[in-house]
Amino acid sequence: MRAGVVAIPLVAIPLVAIPLALFACAEPGEGSGGGGIDPVDDTGGTATSGSGGDDSSGGPGEGGDEGAVDDTAGGTDSGGSGEVTGPWTALASGHGFACALSESGGIACWGSADFGESSPPAGQFTALAAAYEGACAVDTSGELQCWGIDLAPEPPPGPYVSLDMGAYHGCALRTDASVGCWGDSLYHYGQADQPDGTWAGLTAGNRHTCLLDAEGAVDCRGAGRNDPPEGVAFAALSGGTFFTCGLEVDTGALHCFGDDHHGRATPPEGAFSAVAAGGAHACALDDAGAVLCWGNDDYGQLEVPEGSFTALSAGIAHACALDAAGEVTCWGRLAGTGPG
Repeated sequence: MRAGVVAIPLVAIPLVAIPLALFACAEPGEGSGGGGIDPVDDTGGTATSGSGGDDSSGGPGEGGDEGAVDDTAGGTDSGGSGEVTGPWTALASGHGFACALSESGGIACWGSADFGESSPPAGQFTALAAAYEGACAVDTSGELQCWGIDLAPEPPPGPYVSLDMGAYHGCALRTDASVGCWGDSLYHYGQADQPDGTWAGLTAGNRHTCLLDAEGAVDCRGAGRNDPPEGVAFAALSGGTFFTCGLEVDTGALHCFGDDHHGRATPPEGAFSAVAAGGAHACALDDAGAVLCWGNDDYGQLEVPEGSFTALSAGIAHACALDAAGEVTCWGRLAGTGPG
């Protein structure tokens, strides 16, 4: 969910890691209209690329039709914490909410608020990521502060420089390039197992985690078939629902792997500077800052705004982007909303 597009400082090569993105996001529900598939069955009856299972068997963390997911149920907090204002420097998108990091280090969130996911703590932060119904951020001491739904077990100690979150788990990169993961007590497929070694970056998808080493090689674990293409060195990764997208080193070409239902793992050609994978859609920024999206369009996820942007994030059925002035534009199920 997915994991939003949060720029993550790397040890060796640049990475754009997305909650969402999970969600961007990084998300438990893929937002597809597919038939019921057991999420434990990675073969997925509706997958069109021979990859991960379709996340559409219903229930939190197990997908369901986007039409059955109310992104704004339980009321909204359209202005997040209220006193925090832009310009904004980073975004993160969860299930039915999004958050933005201000230039001053504060955080504002908006959208669904059932579990407190739109009520971030006060303070100053350097990076953030969103899960299904919660979020975490790296504070100025390098430790994690989380809000919204509890993801047990809690994050291990840092200090951290960056993070990303899936549906019910998260992973973060420490200053010594080691990785700490937490959560996944509800759905355990190994996505939050503590990895050995040192890493240049990471992304967390719905129920999987992919790690990026200094040479651009990818190591994934968790649910779904997360096998990256051979012979490709990646500079950035973004995990969605049973799929992952990345940018190739030097060329900026997009490569996606995993479940291709709705065409989510079939990106456009060209050179790109950032990518954000959501539920059953993904978006990327080209070299001119224009947004291109592909995959499911049930709620206008592909109806991208015009203009030039610098960062973006993708949730279950929405996406948001930052322009050069630090203003936020969202489309899909969070169209017309923002921090304030």
